[in-house]
Amino acid sequence: MLGTLLVGLLYLLSNRRTPHDAPACTVMAALSTGFCGCLTTVSTWVVELTSLRKRDAWIYGLASVLTGLAILAVVLGPVVHADGAGACIG
Repeated sequence: MLGTLLVGLLYLLSNRRTPHDAPACTVMAALSTGFCGCLTTVSTWVVELTSLRKRDAWIYGLASVLTGLAILAVVLGPVVHADGAGACIG
């Protein structure tokens, strides 16, 4: 869930209305896709799911997805709704 939170925060930073220079946008995109991509790797999650009984795996899997979506809704929802697209969107 930490990776989801960081992706949301990096999105907010990179898409503020104030202009960024190209290197800043590139660094934030790299952190979001590279670092957070490694932090939120799906393969580890699949291994965790396969180690559980089927019912528990379904509960854990759905809870994980829904919690991640809730985190993004809380982090991004108010800002995106109020401000719309930002500076690094071309």
